[in-house]
Amino acid sequence: MVAALLHDIGLVKGDKIDHAIESSKIFMNYLDKDDISKEEEETLKQAISDHSKGNNIKSIIGLALVLADKLDVTYQRTENSTIQDTMNKEIQKIKKVTVKITNEDLMINYTTDDDFNLNIFKEWPKAITIPYKASKYLNRKFIFKMNENNIDISSFINN
Repeated sequence: MVAALLHDIGLVKGDKIDHAIESSKIFMNYLDKDDISKEEEETLKQAISDHSKGNNIKSIIGLALVLADKLDVTYQRTENSTIQDTMNKEIQKIKKVTVKITNEDLMINYTTDDDFNLNIFKEWPKAITIPYKASKYLNRKFIFKMNENNIDISSFINN
């Protein structure tokens, strides 16, 4: 919960900095070292510092934070953005994101308006690449769906 609450606090420093790294530094200022082990501290610090890129997932907390951060793209979050470009307007057509993890698979299903343009993921690939990385971390097959239909992601993933 602490990582979830503070993962974007570094944004207060402005757009020109790596907010994830800054957030992990600020997180350390709010930490009561008497309530947490050194291992827990390192796990949380690492999860926060990596949440933006998802390149260095080292724990289930880091995995959960990366997935929650990157998949929180529904209309309720994007409609109040100060940036209302073509990409953001298209992302607003995503109404729900479902994540299902089984022993074999990590499945993401985007429920969207009928006129959603799948090619927007070429401009905004994190919606696919981050859960793909998470599936590799979990050693699961990645399944990407749009409105319950399987989508070929090969053009979005650089192996």
